[in-house]
Amino acid sequence: MKEVKSLLHTDLMTVTGKTIGENIAGARVIDREVIRTKANAYSQTGGLAILYGNIAPEGAAVKAGAVPAGMLKFKGRPRYSIPKRKSRRPS
Repeated sequence: MKEVKSLLHTDLMTVTGKTIGENIAGARVIDREVIRTKANAYSQTGGLAILYGNIAPEGAAVKAGAVPAGMLKFKGRPRYSIPKRKSRRPS
């Protein structure tokens, strides 16, 4: 949280009884590959995307960084599978 401090309301009280600013004051980064600076962000556009459509009519959330760039836009015929019914022998 300290890396995005400028985006936070650090004067707001938390359940700890301290402000956000007080809670993050002593924080330090141990591994810059895990906690990156805003200038070296993994993605400049945010981490989550909300999807809607015929496959997700009620919506779905996806971690955008986990989706390969080639899959972000799709044009073509959809591929899907329908589970086969259990076969029954005629009586």
